[in-house]
Amino acid sequence: MSESNLKLELTDPYYQNPFVKLSLKIIENPYTEAFFLASVICNTFFLALDSYPLPEETLEHTLHITNQVFTLIFVVEVSIKSVAMGLKNYLKDSYN
Repeated sequence: MSESNLKLELTDPYYQNPFVKLSLKIIENPYTEAFFLASVICNTFFLALDSYPLPEETLEHTLHITNQVFTLIFVVEVSIKSVAMGLKNYLKDSYN
């Protein structure tokens, strides 16, 4: 979603909610975006380590734990962005 479209929609009463304003502030932070992008890159690396048969039980356990952590991170990202942008706008944004 382009920045200009988001600004136009900020006049909507939905965006006046304090929780929505906080969510917008979070997703507009460049460190937040960098964190989510780094998470995608790290997750890709860990997915590449997954092979069959797994060489060690400890690697299998580590991959299982990292999968859960990255899943949680991505659920948090989707939750914050869908609240901040509104679900309809979140789904329209091709970047998401």
